[in-house]
Amino acid sequence: MAIIEKRNPDVKPTQSRIDDLVTAGELLTSQGIPILPIKPRGKAPFLNPANGSWWIIEDPEDVAVVFRQVLTAQRDCNLAMVCGRSKGSPVLVIDIDGPSGLAKARELGVTSGGNCWVQRTGGGGWHIVYFADAALELRRHVKPQGVDLDLIVDGYALVEPSVTEKPYRWQQGHGPGDIGLAEVDSPPTALMEWWQEIQGKEPVAAGEVPRAHSACSWLKNPIPQGSRNDTLTRVAGWLRLYHPEPVVALLLECVNQALCTPNPLPPKELEAIIKSVYKYPQPGVNGHPRAVVPMFVRAPEDIHA
Repeated sequence: MAIIEKRNPDVKPTQSRIDDLVTAGELLTSQGIPILPIKPRGKAPFLNPANGSWWIIEDPEDVAVVFRQVLTAQRDCNLAMVCGRSKGSPVLVIDIDGPSGLAKARELGVTSGGNCWVQRTGGGGWHIVYFADAALELRRHVKPQGVDLDLIVDGYALVEPSVTEKPYRWQQGHGPGDIGLAEVDSPPTALMEWWQEIQGKEPVAAGEVPRAHSACSWLKNPIPQGSRNDTLTRVAGWLRLYHPEPVVALLLECVNQALCTPNPLPPKELEAIIKSVYKYPQPGVNGHPRAVVPMFVRAPEDIHA
């Protein structure tokens, strides 16, 4: 891996700062959200020295390597998560900067009371993070119609533990460690209608975008080709909150056979989905507040088999 130019070799970041950045980055990437190292006290990304483009990190195992390399040459850095399907991310962000944005967001059904991630930004605004439905074709808009909103669907947004004017902070009970990606709400229908209208397309019909509080809503309709892998991954993540791995594998196969059209996903792709969902620790059977099944424990003969 290439080495970035050293600019502050005599100023070392604290170990706790390194640990905070790495832990936050690993949590996001383990949920399938790419991240970026960002220049300290700002919002400009570090560029990958290998190709000069964004230094996107997708694998949790690469987070510590990249951030320690950056922090070897820099006194500090910030962290951003990539947003929008066009950038390979399953989330989008409503960035609320002022009173007009807050009022409009409330009018359109954006609220911190649902299953969404909520963050206080360094500038005193708010980030509301929703699941980016694969079927939606959206473009970014900055202050549409003069409203203090930034609709981030093809870029990135700073996240805790970043610092600009002030620290970024996830709100209690509404961060990536509190609500698993599988349970994050889709954006409100009213917001999507407004968004589509702004970009000159027909508004989304009421009910077309699910607003359920879990992936259960995706089980009500056929799952078309082009969204099978994405939808089954979300369903698997939701099922993982309540059931052990063998049960999730069986249930996901049932969903695959019953709903995926024109054909179910091949067994190897289904196995890859299960492997990805269970690869890293996340809220679930043994920690999720709404889990209703007991801890799954293998029988002694299975453990030593």
